[in-house]
Amino acid sequence: MHIDEETRTAIHHYLGRGITDRLFVGMPVNEDVESYFMFDRLRGQPDFAPQDLDVASYALRSLGWLNRQIHLSYGQLMADAPLTPTERGVLKHMLAGSAEKNIAEAMGQSPHTTHQYVKTLFRKFNVRSRAELTALWLGHS
Repeated sequence: MHIDEETRTAIHHYLGRGITDRLFVGMPVNEDVESYFMFDRLRGQPDFAPQDLDVASYALRSLGWLNRQIHLSYGQLMADAPLTPTERGVLKHMLAGSAEKNIAEAMGQSPHTTHQYVKTLFRKFNVRSRAELTALWLGHS
């Protein structure tokens, strides 16, 4: 049997680290983003069985939601541009239901500055209200 150089390199890479089997679980976050998780079995451990994939897929099913939240919190997936740390802070307070006045106080900003951040967030996420932003966040848009 002929093994090409790329395959030979991969075998050397994995076996050199003691990896004898690998299991991949992929899940969509939205139509543009997917997450992949990889599990390795090391020398001396049994190879993965088909039911191991079923268990891993079941155990990781909620990570799709978590990944969506992480991507959204950085302005990825839906926003026109990544969010700044301050925008992420304002967004966190907004999604918790805080009034702009309370957000300003919590973040040490003037109410005017907070309002400007809220407008910027609406623009970045292409929404016109907190209700639309919340629906987007929950995956209902």
